[in-house]
Amino acid sequence: MDPPGSNPDGVVNMTRAMQALSPWLNHPRRTIAQVEGLMLTAAALLLIQLFLGFYRRRCRNSFLSTVLRASSKIMEALIIYTLGTMQSSPIKNSLYPVWAAFLVMASAGTTAVQDYDFCGSFYNKYMEGFVDLIKYGFYVTMFRLLIDPNPYTLKAALGLKWHLKNSRASSSRCVVALFFFALVTKGIESCLLALLVYKRKSNLFTQAGEAEEGTANNSTTRSHPRSMNGYEYGVCYRPCGGGVVTIAQIWDSLGISTSLKDLCLSYALFVQLIHRRFFCRVHPMAASSVTRDHDFVFKKLLPSERDFERAFRIVEAELGFCYDFFFTKYYYTFVITNLLPVPFLQSLALAKITLILTVGVFAVRNSLVLETPNPIIQVRISRADYIITLLLLVIALIVELVHAAFYLASDWAQVSLATMYVKRYWYEISPSIF
Repeated sequence: MDPPGSNPDGVVNMTRAMQALSPWLNHPRRTIAQVEGLMLTAAALLLIQLFLGFYRRRCRNSFLSTVLRASSKIMEALIIYTLGTMQSSPIKNSLYPVWAAFLVMASAGTTAVQDYDFCGSFYNKYMEGFVDLIKYGFYVTMFRLLIDPNPYTLKAALGLKWHLKNSRASSSRCVVALFFFALVTKGIESCLLALLVYKRKSNLFTQAGEAEEGTANNSTTRSHPRSMNGYEYGVCYRPCGGGVVTIAQIWDSLGISTSLKDLCLSYALFVQLIHRRFFCRVHPMAASSVTRDHDFVFKKLLPSERDFERAFRIVEAELGFCYDFFFTKYYYTFVITNLLPVPFLQSLALAKITLILTVGVFAVRNSLVLETPNPIIQVRISRADYIITLLLLVIALIVELVHAAFYLASDWAQVSLATMYVKRYWYEISPSIF
C-alpha cells in the first residue's frame, strides 16, 4: 500500500502548477525587462573598460586600475548569469540569440584591460586556457539551447536545420555566424596566448638574441654606430618572410624616415630589456660585444648635447612597448600578425564587423527572424527590444572599430610597416604607400 501523500502515477497538481507559473503568465514582459537591464549593464561595463582603459597608460591612479579589474571580473559573472537567465526561463524572446552573441563579444573585454602575467608558470597558463575552454563550451551550450531548447537528438537537429533553411532565416544564419566568429576569435586568443605566446616567447627572443650573438664576432670590425652597420639587434621574427628582421636591415632600407627608424630601434631595445631584465636570458658576451654596445650608447644615442632629446624619446618609446607588453593585447596581435603567412586575424576582425553590420541591417528593417521552436511562452518583439538590440550592436561595432583604430595608430603598427618594408609576405602591400 502506498504511503499517504504519494503520487505513483506522477499526476501534476495543476492548481499549484498554475500558481507557480502565474508570475510568468501574468507578467511575461517582466522577465524580458530584467534581461534587458542585464544586457544594458554589460554594455555599460564594456564602455567603462573602453574609455578608462584608454587613459590607463597615461594615468597611474590605483583607483582606475581597481575599477578596470573589478569591471572585468563583474563582466564574467554577469555574462554567465544573463545567459543562464535567458535559457532557464520559460519566457523566450526572438532577440535572445543576438543578445547572447553580444555577450560573447563583450567577454573578450577591451584592448587595455587584460594584463597578462608573462612571468607566470606555464602550468598556470595552461590551466587558464583549460578553464576558458570549459567556459566557451558553456557559451555554446547556452546558445544552442536558446536556438532550440529541445534535447539535442537527431530529430531536434534535423528540425533546427530545417528551421534555419526556411526562406526567412537569413537573419538566423547571420546571428549564428556572428556568435561563432566572436567565440572562435576569443578562443583562439586564449589558446594562442597560453600555448603559443607564452611557450614561444623565449624562442622568439632567443632567435633575435642568437642572430645578434652570431654576428657579433663577424661584425665587430665593420660595425659603425652612426649608420648601425653591423648592429644585428633583432626587431621582428617573420618565419615565412625571411627570418629575423634586424635593426641593421631596417637602417639600410630606403624610404624609411628617421623617426620610424628610431621607433624600430626602441622596439629592438625593448626586446633586449624584456630578454635580459624580466626573463633573465643573458647570453655570454665577448669583450668585443661589450665595446660595441658601449659605442652604440655613447656614439649613437648620445653623440652630442643637442641629441639628448632624441635619446630620451627613444627610451620613452621603449618603455611604452614594455607597458603594452604586460598590460594590453598589442603584443599578441603584433606577434601573431608577423608569425602567420596569411592575414588570419585581419580576416576574423573584418568578418565580425561585416556580420555586426548585417545583423544591424536586419534589426533596422525589423526583420530578425529567430523564433524558438515550440516555446512555452513566446513574447513578441517590441519596439524597445529592437532599440536595445541596435544599441548593443552599435556598441559592439564601436568597440571593434576602436580596437582596430588604436592598433593601427600605435607604435606597434608602425614597426610592423617597417618590417614589411624589409621582408614582406605575399598578401602584404608595399608600405611605401603610407
